[in-house]
Amino acid sequence: MSKGMVITVGVGRGIEHAIALSIRNSNPDQIVFLVTEQSEKTLERIEEEAKGLRITLPPYETELISDENDAELAYEAAVSAIRKLGEKGIAPSEITVDYTTGSKPMSAGALYAAIMEGCGGIVYVTGRAAAPPTFSDGRN
Repeated sequence: MSKGMVITVGVGRGIEHAIALSIRNSNPDQIVFLVTEQSEKTLERIEEEAKGLRITLPPYETELISDENDAELAYEAAVSAIRKLGEKGIAPSEITVDYTTGSKPMSAGALYAAIMEGCGGIVYVTGRAAAPPTFSDGRN
């Protein structure tokens, strides 16, 4: 069965590394990035980081959040992203939501959507730049 991933994208430096590693560990067939107008520019850095780490990004789309400080808008965008993956034949149980980056309201909305839509995995990547990241679901 195909696997999908929904990822919140912020603007900070270094987040591209955590996102690339999260993609590698989840190994999705399709991704929907939750972005704002500002964070959409981060996608290029994610692509470069993935290439540098020899991680092949699967096909992806974006879902725009018009206000990164509005948790309800983030929730609606995350639900839309999860349903987009569903239209591609990916069951919610096969979708992982990574809410690591993005604003706190973006992360809260994505996390709530993952729970309400019955997604199979929720990931939060932690760790300092000098240390390997750890994953909330126990993977490293």
